[in-house]
Amino acid sequence: MKVLILDVIDFNKNVNALENVCKVLTGRSAVSSKFRAQKLHENDLIEEEIANADRIIISGSARSAYEDFHWKPRLKRALDLILESGKPTYAICFGCQFVAQEMGGKVIRNPNGPEFGSVKIALTEMGKKHPFLEGFDQNKMVHESHNDRVEVLPEGAVLLAYNDNSPVQAYQYKNIFASQFHPDLPVTNLLSLLELRKEKYLEMGFLKDEEDYQRLKAELSLGEAAYEILEKFLNFGRTDGKTKDLIELIHGAV
Repeated sequence: MKVLILDVIDFNKNVNALENVCKVLTGRSAVSSKFRAQKLHENDLIEEEIANADRIIISGSARSAYEDFHWKPRLKRALDLILESGKPTYAICFGCQFVAQEMGGKVIRNPNGPEFGSVKIALTEMGKKHPFLEGFDQNKMVHESHNDRVEVLPEGAVLLAYNDNSPVQAYQYKNIFASQFHPDLPVTNLLSLLELRKEKYLEMGFLKDEEDYQRLKAELSLGEAAYEILEKFLNFGRTDGKTKDLIELIHGAV
């Protein structure tokens, strides 16, 4: 199976979405997939690769979906092609916000402040039936790292998950599954981000003290539970040997 990753991580040249995804899938069955990445913040979109892909992933980014940046038209074009093609797509964090914003929803700076670390989410009734989230226990945690949030979903989107910090943690929009949380970040990346942001988080009150910092750091591994959601996205419909239509099954569930 061919998986195309639209990489828009433009804040650190030493970090890339392809490497992240491969790390979190190490030892899991989805590693049999063939991955290819396009760095849209550096290069023009190669439209043919969307047509050739079986699955597509839109990565996170440090950008805000409501702002302008030089590679935004490339991602807009990619989104148009994704919707036209009907290819199963997973939009993660910024990707989740970008799809919502472009399709008529609303993304804002989170008034609750940043959401970072391993946190719990709640599933809606539709979320409990969704093939990627079905069976995801309410006591399991997911990885978060964001300052914005989806405030209003676009018309036609189905809310799948939420929590007290962010009213939209996951949704389905046509052929796009989107999550505010990250099923694609190795814990080592999150540790680096936490260390980098430690003083800022202490200054703004997100972290209370050193003990709170150590607690957050120790809990980062708990969010690895969400890796199974990414794996389900990549494996769904192909592990049972049947030629199922992924989108029809998803629409039937939601």
